[in-house]
Amino acid sequence: MTRGLALMQVTALALAGGLAAGGGLRAGPTTRPATGPAAASKPAPPTARELAGARAVFERLLKPLVLTDADRKRIEGLIADLGSDRWKVREAVTKALSEAGPEAIGLVEKAIASDDLEVATRASAALKAIRDRLEGVGTELNPAIDVLVAGRDKDAVGMLIRLLKHVNPSVRYSAEYGLRRVTGKAFGYNAHADAKDRKAAAEKWQAWWKANAATFAFGRGAASRPAVGLLVSTMSTRELVAMTLDGKVAWKRTLRTVVYAIDGLINGNVLVGFTDGCVEEYDARGKKVWSNENLKFKGRGGGGVYGVQRLANGSTLIVHGNANEVREVTRAGKEVWSWTGRLPISARRLPNGNTLIAEYSANRVVEVDRFGKVVWQKAGVTHPCEAVKLPNGNVLIGEGGGALRALEINRAGRIVWQRACPKRPVSVCRLPDGNTVIANATEGVIVVGRDGKTVRQLLKTRDSWIRVRLVAAAVLRQRKGAPDARTRPAPRGLDLLRDRD
Repeated sequence: MTRGLALMQVTALALAGGLAAGGGLRAGPTTRPATGPAAASKPAPPTARELAGARAVFERLLKPLVLTDADRKRIEGLIADLGSDRWKVREAVTKALSEAGPEAIGLVEKAIASDDLEVATRASAALKAIRDRLEGVGTELNPAIDVLVAGRDKDAVGMLIRLLKHVNPSVRYSAEYGLRRVTGKAFGYNAHADAKDRKAAAEKWQAWWKANAATFAFGRGAASRPAVGLLVSTMSTRELVAMTLDGKVAWKRTLRTVVYAIDGLINGNVLVGFTDGCVEEYDARGKKVWSNENLKFKGRGGGGVYGVQRLANGSTLIVHGNANEVREVTRAGKEVWSWTGRLPISARRLPNGNTLIAEYSANRVVEVDRFGKVVWQKAGVTHPCEAVKLPNGNVLIGEGGGALRALEINRAGRIVWQRACPKRPVSVCRLPDGNTVIANATEGVIVVGRDGKTVRQLLKTRDSWIRVRLVAAAVLRQRKGAPDARTRPAPRGLDLLRDRD
């Protein structure tokens, strides 16, 4: 009951301040939604009540999860009874353990290693029940972080670092995501890694904070290359267009064949994925400087490239949709990671090392770790075309079937914002001002506000496959020149999707 009340309290405060569904950190709660390139009203600082509510969330999550001797004996007794000769006893203690709090997780985890198969199996079921029940707890942190940051409360950073050791992976995940967006730092922490790896990364955070707490100021950790423009590709025209956030075209080029995927790089180059399985990188003059042409995937379905991303380590993440595979390849073409699904159509590597994937034919969005294990998913999303992790930890999805909508969900899977679309929203992204870019065959590329109303149209097109990416200023500063204009016949790589449009 206490958890539920605290959740409702901070959610109500966050909604009142426009934080729960926002697209990132702001200086404080806004008095009305942004309806243009910049917020229409000056943010107001959080009230004392809002600050107290946010701190209450932190304090509750930081409350020591220490078992008393009596509780320890009770839980150990329940675990022992998992192997009882009586079925009714085994059922009763399994239910009792499933309803235990997070403080019981450590003991139940140990029981999974039991040599008694009955004990191990029931302990595993109880552990899953505990974790499922606690999965959404970490979502309380997002609005609470925003409130404390708006109030310039530096204690928030220290408390988030302490929460990296929380027993609940949902809390650890939200804490680490909050730390990165508040400080601009990353130390390789992954909430779903094993305890040893988590401890080592958490100690790096602690050492950094010890050295920088006295001089830390909010805002200094902001990205050095903020998104100031958009890169847009259209399938039928083979055009690549770079524009400012208000729709002013900086440059445009026609590429050699049908484009499915794009990415703007921090050095100003652009990465393009084609229907024939090739990924090519062009410099600021439009000259091809890298390609996987001699290394491209030759698997089932032709391996048409639906998504590309250049990673910080220099490798490239490639979505071979028709071949049902996402692969990470080095510049020399060596495969160093792969994941197989049902028509993956969008994939983005997250700062924590996990990968967010829109699985079109499986009707779900998943987050997988470096071992390919699904650590989070949102099922029941009909034909997702794209999934984007937002600065606030939520996920923005373009749902290409069923409801045909752009929707934002939190870590617990609850919808916090949505906007209906007349056609499949192939691409979605969140602008720095909180508005959302949606691309579909009826409206073209548009910007919509938090109320779902169209703010402006960026590109008029009836194309059925449009990709949009936020890019830094370097991508807009292209020079004269033309890309490699060799022409090839365009394969019919979108046949699997056209029949569902």
